[in-house]
Amino acid sequence: EFERQIGSSVTLLQLNDFSNLLDSSAQAIWKNLSHAMRNILELERVMIMKIDDVGAGIIVADSRVDGLKPFLGHRFAENFMTPEIVKFYEDCSTRFCVDIWESFNDFISNKTLSIPQQVSQLAPLPKVHMAFLKSIQVTSALFVPIRIDQEFWGLVIGQHSSKKWLDLQQRQLAALMVQYTANSYEKSLSSKRLSFRQDVEQLERQLTAGLQQSAQLDTVFNSEMEQLCKIAKADGFVVYKQDD
Repeated sequence: EFERQIGSSVTLLQLNDFSNLLDSSAQAIWKNLSHAMRNILELERVMIMKIDDVGAGIIVADSRVDGLKPFLGHRFAENFMTPEIVKFYEDCSTRFCVDIWESFNDFISNKTLSIPQQVSQLAPLPKVHMAFLKSIQVTSALFVPIRIDQEFWGLVIGQHSSKKWLDLQQRQLAALMVQYTANSYEKSLSSKRLSFRQDVEQLERQLTAGLQQSAQLDTVFNSEMEQLCKIAKADGFVVYKQDD
């Protein structure tokens, strides 16, 4: 496919926004990504939607200009991100529509072979997403899939109320930023899993050693109560012992 390039370059100030992602904590990384992408691409809003275990979406980050309705914490039903819609976004590194209000053209070919329309940037967006974007008066929209542990994790959604062209260079930069952030988040998850496993193994060794020294189960558990609460992220534990 051919498309025009606007020839814009990324400034050092904009790259500073990108470099700030290097210092992001796991809690702030998606918020910082949405802010950096909005500044670099000069969009009115960039929000990040995470897909939960049942297929529902929740907005975990929302960077926007003043005056726009906030969507942080907003939940979408399962039919907003069906398996077919997920595959549509996974087929390309980015999806972009410069004007969702324009009518779409038909594909014309001089061959009888079927054309894989899904991999084209001209493929229409899912109807449910078109309806949502129109309901909040969006004209231009950018979508970048997020993959964590080789699984679809969520979607970055950029929006603008007027026509705003984002060329291939800008979209590739957006995909690079998302990929870098996803890699950093994945490393953070791996580090947390390793730390959790080490804590569990240490607790197991301590409980085993305690039981070897004392036959009183409640005494052993009481001695390790603080570690038990830490691992389970609980306020406390109750040990019930049935009388003979």
